[in-house]
Amino acid sequence: MELGISHFPKWDDKTVVTPEDIIWNEPVNRYDERHGRYITGRPSQGYGTHDFEYAGKNISPLPWEASDKILDLKGRLEDFVGVKFYFCLAGLYESNEVGIPMHHDEIESPTDVIVSLSYGATRIFELQPIDGSPLQRFVLEEGDLVIMTGRNQELCQHGVPELETPCGPRVNLTFRTKGTFA
Repeated sequence: MELGISHFPKWDDKTVVTPEDIIWNEPVNRYDERHGRYITGRPSQGYGTHDFEYAGKNISPLPWEASDKILDLKGRLEDFVGVKFYFCLAGLYESNEVGIPMHHDEIESPTDVIVSLSYGATRIFELQPIDGSPLQRFVLEEGDLVIMTGRNQELCQHGVPELETPCGPRVNLTFRTKGTFA
């Protein structure tokens, strides 16, 4: 079965994004009704043209121009993928003790695209097909790119587990399309 995911190791070898490059919003701990669980928030920031809501949290983004690095990456990714993004969620994993549980992203359409760039510490990205197929693991290093289709969100859950081995911070940039904004 085609799971709608592609991994491009070392896609970005031109840009370095560090935690100091982002003006982080304070983490918000909350109950996620959609998944029926409490979520420990992580520092995050949004960039784009429209609000974004996920896991019981709404983010009003800064304009793309608020970060030269984010704006440059948006343009390069749009050229590479052939889509237009309306939002980028920057998320900070401060240490090995910070992860994100298995989930699927909210999408409007199976044709939507979610593009994720990793910077900083190496982490594991897990993909679990909902049909019971074996768990897949990807090692994400500095500059790695993961592209997931909207269809992938219907077929799989994904997450970044906490690690036993100490590691430094990781910045994840997740760019999104949405059919109504195309």
